[in-house]
Amino acid sequence: MTENIRRRRRRAGFVSIPVKSIMATSVLALVLANIGVHAMNDTGSPGMSGAGSKQAISKQAISKQVVSKRAKPEILLQHADDRARIHDARGMVRVEITCSTGIGRATLNLPVRKDRTESVVLRLRYAPRRPYPPLEGLQVDGQEVGQDTGVSMRRRRGWLEIRLPLQRRDGPATMRLQWIDHYR
Repeated sequence: MTENIRRRRRRAGFVSIPVKSIMATSVLALVLANIGVHAMNDTGSPGMSGAGSKQAISKQAISKQVVSKRAKPEILLQHADDRARIHDARGMVRVEITCSTGIGRATLNLPVRKDRTESVVLRLRYAPRRPYPPLEGLQVDGQEVGQDTGVSMRRRRGWLEIRLPLQRRDGPATMRLQWIDHYR
């Protein structure tokens, strides 16, 4: 396989898995077929090849379909200047967002896991030791939420902390968050 093909695969989000035996190749083909992932052999054509080859598999295809005990939540932020950290503990996900503008959006993806996530805590601040004041508006999945809807908001250790309701279904959960601070 040429270096150009390897570089293109890496940029496209493919991962190479070295396969040592024909038995391992067969098992890998069965597992991938069960989760709907199609593998490519060394030449870039679909299908599995023999022992000693490397299989290229899309990272996104695997991460979206496999139920894992270690699958981690992911967050996508609207502004490039915003920063987020996710703390994932048993039954709780804490999302800490630093947003200097006071207005922002985020999409939180919670994967299917064996230990179910029971609650999501959103923490907002402008910068270290500069928490948000009470929010003018907070929307979760297009619905306005606030203290009148049973969502608790309080200042805690330099953050505005919001405990969000979690409507859990059988599949992965996605929460679309949108906030505006009090000064707008």
